Amino acid sequence: MKSFVLLTAVLCSSLSLFAQQNYTIQGKLPASYNGGKVFLRPGIGSNKQYQQLDSAIIQNGAFKLKGSTKDPVGLTIDVTVDTTYGMVAATKSFFIAAGDKMQIVIKQAYDPYKEEVNEADVSGSVVNKDYDSYCTLIKPILPCLNGENEAPMLVDENGKADATQFKEQEERKQKCKAQEELLQQQFITAHSNSYVSLYLLSLQAQQQTNISSLQKLYNTLSPTLKQTVLGKEVAKRIAK
Repeated sequence: MKSFVLLTAVLCSSLSLFAQQNYTIQGKLPASYNGGKVFLRPGIGSNKQYQQLDSAIIQNGAFKLKGSTKDPVGLTIDVTVDTTYGMVAATKSFFIAAGDKMQIVIKQAYDPYKEEVNEADVSGSVVNKDYDSYCTLIKPILPCLNGENEAPMLVDENGKADATQFKEQEERKQKCKAQEELLQQQFITAHSNSYVSLYLLSLQAQQQTNISSLQKLYNTLSPTLKQTVLGKEVAKRIAK
């Protein structure tokens, strides 16, 4: 009986190790970042209540972060140089999979008088190559999505926004969102085995757009993606 219990414990331990695999993230930066700190947090561009997964001090223009995961996951790093005020000098979001050894290279020197550096070369992750492809696809409509070209809102003497201008801006926003959704659908159709496609589909499912369309897109995904935690969550959302 004791040997059976011991064997069961060993098997459970082995399965647990098999489910979670380590990944590493090594960074290279100019010497002007030395002494700063890098924080790793979950989510693509989201603070997730500032949840911290790992951190590292930048020494000799380098840092190393690590973690473990079963399915691919979206992460973000924040590079802070002014540790007194926690000023973010650079931010980078990416996808990483179990077993990946990722390299992040920031070539631009830190300058406290300029805006944060968001450009970084990322390599060592197949799933992140897909994410880069999606970012390239969506790049032309980003100014529209972010409202970068919108004129300042006109207001009357009571501080009330101009109704006509507000309506026009809202119509443009809706048009931009429709373009984004269409591009996402095109990417999902063309990349049926990519975790990024599943991630994009999860975003659309959260918005509860056309359920019939979402179901068709979900059906195009590979069986492997459907068996992930996110894949099962998306299936539940669509079924509601």
